[in-house]
Amino acid sequence: MAYKALFTQPYSTAEMQRVAELGIDATYIEESAFSEPGFSLPEQLRDIDLLVGYNPFVGLDLDQLPALKFIQLVSVGFNHVPAGDIQRLGIDIAHNVGATRFPISEWVLCQLLQIYKKAKVFCRQQQAHQWQVQTDILELTGKTVTFLGAGNIAVETARKLKAFDCRTQALNLNEDPVENIDEVIDIARIDEVLPHSDIVISALPATKETFHLLNGDRLRAMKDTAALVNISRGTVIDQQALIEVLRSGKFRGVALDVFEQEPLDAGDPLWDMENVYITPHNAIFSDLSASRVFELVYGNLAHFVRGEPVEHPVHFDRGY
Repeated sequence: MAYKALFTQPYSTAEMQRVAELGIDATYIEESAFSEPGFSLPEQLRDIDLLVGYNPFVGLDLDQLPALKFIQLVSVGFNHVPAGDIQRLGIDIAHNVGATRFPISEWVLCQLLQIYKKAKVFCRQQQAHQWQVQTDILELTGKTVTFLGAGNIAVETARKLKAFDCRTQALNLNEDPVENIDEVIDIARIDEVLPHSDIVISALPATKETFHLLNGDRLRAMKDTAALVNISRGTVIDQQALIEVLRSGKFRGVALDVFEQEPLDAGDPLWDMENVYITPHNAIFSDLSASRVFELVYGNLAHFVRGEPVEHPVHFDRGY
């Protein structure tokens, strides 16, 4: 049986040939086209079985795609998809789980080393042609790293941190052992754990339960010398409370790739704070990330064609 697919993310000729060999007739439309005024999906594509992309939904009416059976997102997050329509129409949907853990874990290491080695100070000194020794330099050796969440990003980052002789622990919904994590602790004990953590890394999804999990009280309870990293969802941290805590002189450094509102407003105080490192939701990218995402996409398309359960289905009720 032949299947028709619409791709809104570009892949190489060789990669699309592999898709064709699964018996899938794929058409590519650049995703930006879906947000153009007056966009209408060509009539000949309204009988597609499969949809692969990030966010073409702004220009798609799923009710006009009666044959659509499966959506593969290239993103981890799915708060941009029309969940109600997808559930009502009985369309299966999966997201990207695991393909971005490698570049994200490297980004975390980069930020921690910048914070511990005072990278901003040395960059300024270089620009000013200033030779001044800095002795307030920290090592990662022996530091206690607490992950909020124990998913694939935490596991891969913890594996890399082991090379620095860090002690790793994770706050999670259960205390089942997790690879590369020295100790998994019930997240209900968060107020007990945070004050003793040298580094806190948020790797949690955006759910009702995780909204502002790191509120003002919990931020203030952390070590003054702690490093805080957020690579998951901006809503996990109360951003206004974070600004207020930073103004009090708290934290060795804070590295943020995600924010409550994106893009971050040009007038936001976080931009100008000396101990804050900002990237624009960029940690997922690398020279290898696109090929890894394709392999995930290809694997699930193969499962679909063979009538097998797809991997990483979206659970709208859980939020991940």
